Amino acid sequence: MDCPATLVVVPAHGRSAVIGSLRRVLAAAPVEVLVVLEEDDHAVTDLVEEFARSHLEVHLLHRRRGKGVGTPQREGLLWGLERGYQVLVTMDLAHPAERLPAVLAALEDADLVLGSRHLAAPTTLAVADDHRLGPLVSRAGNACLAAVLRLPVRDVTTGFRGFRREVLLGIGISALTSRGSSFRIDTTHRAHQGGYRLVEVPVVVPGERGATAAGVREVLTTAMTTAMTRLRAKPCRRGPVRLPERSTRVGGLR
Repeated sequence: MDCPATLVVVPAHGRSAVIGSLRRVLAAAPVEVLVVLEEDDHAVTDLVEEFARSHLEVHLLHRRRGKGVGTPQREGLLWGLERGYQVLVTMDLAHPAERLPAVLAALEDADLVLGSRHLAAPTTLAVADDHRLGPLVSRAGNACLAAVLRLPVRDVTTGFRGFRREVLLGIGISALTSRGSSFRIDTTHRAHQGGYRLVEVPVVVPGERGATAAGVREVLTTAMTTAMTRLRAKPCRRGPVRLPERSTRVGGLR
């Protein structure tokens, strides 16, 4: 049996617009999609289950509610590794699906591709409420991370990223316990340390909003704390990784 090629991991995050986003992803490229759902999010689960009945390329993974945007991405990536996917992409519902082909094309010559919000000039990211500080805080935090960790990228924390299978195995993703933006920082830093090739493609997130005071503190705290922790850590080396046992909580509808 041939291994499937590409899996896109999409955490639902309680978004009622999930079906429209799934349609755009499926129309953008010949991929399969794993929707990561929280067990108690019944309304969105019902919508996705109904959609999956008529779209066999859509799969479901049910997980317990937990903190951090990185956790559902990690669980979805492990699900894909267990099933032999060769290319794995993570993206949120807010990310532009039309940029998916660009991420996949870049993976022909790269090992990890980041959909970067910070390649374009700041003025091109303006939105209706552009007086908010969110995009500027994100740029500042990512610039700090990239400088301290000596990473050759501008958007270290983007959730729109494409991995080759061997990268996830080589960086030991099954052993990572970081959550939230730290998970994204971890995978980027470990891939760079492991000698894998990182490439960015520009992505503009429509309607990107500004940050609250708490959000500002989280970005800056994550940037500094994670950077110093990683600097003290031992270098990551490529090596085989043992995948976890197949989950019994996967809710596929095939």
